[in-house]
Amino acid sequence: MSPQLSTEADVEEVQEVLKEFLSKYKYLYEIRFQKLVYEAELYCIENYGARLTTAEFKPYIYGSYSETIRKALNDLDVKKDVVYRNGGKTTKYLGYGVSGGNLPNAKKKIIERVHQRTKRTSTEELAKESKASWLYQNQDYDNPMDFEEYYEQLGKLEDRPRYDEQRPVLGGQEGTETADGTQGESEDDSSTAEISSDVAQSARLIRLNVENPDTSQAETTT
Repeated sequence: MSPQLSTEADVEEVQEVLKEFLSKYKYLYEIRFQKLVYEAELYCIENYGARLTTAEFKPYIYGSYSETIRKALNDLDVKKDVVYRNGGKTTKYLGYGVSGGNLPNAKKKIIERVHQRTKRTSTEELAKESKASWLYQNQDYDNPMDFEEYYEQLGKLEDRPRYDEQRPVLGGQEGTETADGTQGESEDDSSTAEISSDVAQSARLIRLNVENPDTSQAETTT
């Protein structure tokens, strides 16, 4: 099963990820935070065979949802406004003065890459994409998603929309790094680039406790 969020350190790590995303916007609402972190989790699994955080997600009304993220947002040390939106009060998290999260450079690179891929995508569209994901479609409603099961299924999936031939290179990975720090494109580079334990530890990524799936025959998109 997916790792469980259980310690204060885990909550703080999620908060640093939220700050890193927030630093790239003027403001964010919870629903976009929810979808951005979920997107980053799937991106990490498809490209590195690891998770970005230990946040638990479940299929819910508006797509993927995490109580972990809600808890982290409640205690997030950033400027906030309470606004009326969609018929009710909600919190607007302000990006002014947020310089980013206290994260390893590897995680910052991954979040920046996810940001570049999603910054022109509306929150509504991100919610639809989360509902179209394998985890949402194949896990029980309002129950924890099993990210390890998803990783095991990758080799059987024809559609892997988050696979990225220009993914950031993390320390110790094979491949040619381009000038902007991303993975050089290769015609044969069609499998998940599973990272080593040492790289995962230095990047504070969470490796999945399963064998690397055979994804060489999977069709991929960028």
